[in-house]
Amino acid sequence: MAVTPVVYGSRGTKAVLPCSFTHPKQEEYSGVITVKWFKNRDLFFHCTVQNNTQGGVTDCVSGTNLHYSLDVDPRQGQLSLRINQLELTDNGTYICRVELEQRKDSFEKKTQIYVKANVQILSLSQVETISSPDGTTEHHLKCCAEGNPLPNITWLSDSKGPVHHNVQPEQHGPYRLSSSVPYLVGEVYTCRAENQLGSVERQFPSSSILRVSLVVCGSFLLLLLLFGLVIFYLRKRGFKPSNSSSQKRPESNTEHTVNSHHELNSSGIQRDDATELQLVYSTINLPSSPPCLQTGFPFSTKGGDESCVIYSPLNFPQ
Repeated sequence: MAVTPVVYGSRGTKAVLPCSFTHPKQEEYSGVITVKWFKNRDLFFHCTVQNNTQGGVTDCVSGTNLHYSLDVDPRQGQLSLRINQLELTDNGTYICRVELEQRKDSFEKKTQIYVKANVQILSLSQVETISSPDGTTEHHLKCCAEGNPLPNITWLSDSKGPVHHNVQPEQHGPYRLSSSVPYLVGEVYTCRAENQLGSVERQFPSSSILRVSLVVCGSFLLLLLLFGLVIFYLRKRGFKPSNSSSQKRPESNTEHTVNSHHELNSSGIQRDDATELQLVYSTINLPSSPPCLQTGFPFSTKGGDESCVIYSPLNFPQ
């Protein structure tokens, strides 16, 4: 049996763990071939194939959509394991094993796969407030990153530069690390995670949150501006009703005057069209009954004196 001692791969790609075997009676053997793959001594894949047939799809070669499958046909002496979409959990030591004649003949060998992973920031958020012994509360930011090799996390503050005080790192397994720092509300912090394959950064608050804040503030200012314009317009319009009413009064007076003029004209009193005619009403007492205008309305008072209404046109200078 032959295997490759170490196989390297990258997260998200495909990897093949080579494994092959030979047997003195392989061409004459028509029994069952059993293939088994172990990871850390735990069986996770096995299949069987009858060696008296050639070609065709078998239980051992069942397609490439599965996470684990054989890369070739065991009837050709090939037991290579294909792993699709590599994950960090695929790292480890594997054992390739083949069994013939119901375990009468068996072979196995170890191989190893090392999955590399570019660093990723999984989360960056404000954690729950922590009460200090003196009763005050502190806000913390927590950044969680993952990668292989294990990444390193550093902090940057926009106003203070690199942050080294009160940094609290914590490792979660072989590929994941988190780090926490005290957070001053209103300050912008940057979490930088890096390993041998590269580095990534993320800000808190994020640029999207900043954009939303700017949009909200801009919308609020716009609403205030529109509200101010509406108030200004309403106040400006508020003077127009009085002006309009004052402008309408002359029209009403004019209409009354025109009607009065019409009545005088019907009474035979002439007026000058070039001047504005206004009426003055006055009641006078006469010792005797003077002739009144036909358009007047004579009446008697309680004292017995007769009174009449005299209409007299008066011209006022403009």
